Amino acid sequence: MAVVGKNGERAISLRVIAVFLFAILAVIIIAPTAARYTSQQEQLRQVRAEYSEMQERSAQLEAELALWQNDDFVREQARSRLGYVVPGETLYVTRNQEEGSAQQQLAERVEQSNRTRRANTPWYMTMWDSIRISGYSSDGTLDNPNDTPVFRPGSQTPAPAETPAIEATDPAAGSAAEPSAPQG
Repeated sequence: MAVVGKNGERAISLRVIAVFLFAILAVIIIAPTAARYTSQQEQLRQVRAEYSEMQERSAQLEAELALWQNDDFVREQARSRLGYVVPGETLYVTRNQEEGSAQQQLAERVEQSNRTRRANTPWYMTMWDSIRISGYSSDGTLDNPNDTPVFRPGSQTPAPAETPAIEATDPAAGSAAEPSAPQG
């Protein structure tokens, strides 16, 4: 077979064409098999890694089970975790100085609760409340036109807010009462 090109005429034998076609056919047949083989090898590596992790976890759990079979370990855990004492012993509990006192922790939780409540209040309600009370001055008490409960340290329930300058709204009536005259 002769092929004519820019550089002249070249002869290509049928054997070269047949070898080329068989090479392409071999690639078409072998490529999917090789891809499947490599993906299965990757899966096998992952399964082996999971298996070794599971063996390590199983060994840890067996060691922990052996510990819990020991009565001395169980007694120690009851003392440290639950605060149990043997009759006749006195239990002394110390607090962590970094956590603060109970009152400080309560005040922190109350402040966090109030911040969350304020963050969950829609912006337009806050803006409207600001507009409603803008002409009035506070005499040291908490301005809270909607009587939103405010949590205070030491109380189990929220305390109603004091609003000396503004009358409370009646939610059942559906209309807001007009603010009273400023006290001063």
